[in-house]
Amino acid sequence: MNPINLFRALVCSLLIFFFFRSATYAQCADSVPARVISYDTLLYGGGNDLFSFNFPQFDPTLGTLIKVDVETVITVKYSYDLENKDAIPISYKVRVIRTDDIVCSGLLTPLTNTVPKIVNTHILSASDGNTGSGTDYVNRGPEYPLNGFPKTHSITGDVAGFLGIGSVTFDYTSTTDSYASGSINNSFNTSATDSISFTLKYYYCATTFLPADIRNFTAVKRSEENIQLNWFDPTDEAGKKYDIQKSTDGRSFYGFGSIASLSNTGTPYQINYTPTKEDKSRIFFRIRETQQNGVVKYSAVRNVTLLIEGQQMMKVYPTITANMVNIFFPGKARNDWQVNLISLSGQVVQQAQFSKTNFIKWPIKDQVAEGFYIIEAINKKTSESQQSKIIVQR
Repeated sequence: MNPINLFRALVCSLLIFFFFRSATYAQCADSVPARVISYDTLLYGGGNDLFSFNFPQFDPTLGTLIKVDVETVITVKYSYDLENKDAIPISYKVRVIRTDDIVCSGLLTPLTNTVPKIVNTHILSASDGNTGSGTDYVNRGPEYPLNGFPKTHSITGDVAGFLGIGSVTFDYTSTTDSYASGSINNSFNTSATDSISFTLKYYYCATTFLPADIRNFTAVKRSEENIQLNWFDPTDEAGKKYDIQKSTDGRSFYGFGSIASLSNTGTPYQINYTPTKEDKSRIFFRIRETQQNGVVKYSAVRNVTLLIEGQQMMKVYPTITANMVNIFFPGKARNDWQVNLISLSGQVVQQAQFSKTNFIKWPIKDQVAEGFYIIEAINKKTSESQQSKIIVQR
């Protein structure tokens, strides 16, 4: 086989591999397609917005959650006028940089996407001194730097934050920046509006378990060292067995205790569980009921949220930056913050105040020199301080 045909065969094989890999990913046992629950909303704004909204969590009694997709379709409507103030003709490029950040209570790290677009190129004459007219001036719009632009974030690892019977909270921040390159001697005015179609999809494998006879199954955190499980079986009978199982991801369950039926009178049951170092921020519990004839049934799933050391620590990214840093505080609470940028000599070189938020986009001023710095965030209510190092590199 000649090299060209060999290359074509290799490319074809790779395409087939990736097609079937993506086509069969969201499948359950025996190649059964996963079921999907979908929620959506439409968002409209001025190009630089903060939207907050909730969707239901995935009810773990429906089955095993195997993937979560967060899908957006973005349209940006953009207008501008540009006038050359230089004494010579200048070639300008008008650029739009669109950034979308999604903070989700089900995730420890925000979802982010940045798209740069060159909207137009203009050759403008030397300034004629007349504002808003002539060959040194141009007015354009509406333009659509993004028109139905799709983006999908797929979460297949830790989906535990999406499980439960409550809500998942989203804070969606849209930023539309634009600039004209060519000369700094110009007048540049812009306006933008945007629309976002937002969709949350749960892919899951339906449960085939028989429902247990158990009633009033609860899991309550009495302290950080004690979780109390209680249940009641109105059809309790001698010979029944209750295996208590736990999971850290809502998918794989492991037994940690067992109780044999106490009587035929429907006695309430109770068992205590002490979290271990292997447990994550959330633990899921269920009961495997085995009847005397060998029939196995399962209770509904209950979950408990733990306070893991370091869980609420802020996340700062990127750690090497030229002009922008993102600060994220995991958890649903939105607090008031004072944020300081501190040099290694201890000097506060930049400071800002933020209200009722758990996600901050903080521009680093041009006057800040390159080097190592400390980001300090102070909770204005509790006075608690958190710190993280960054590098400013122009």
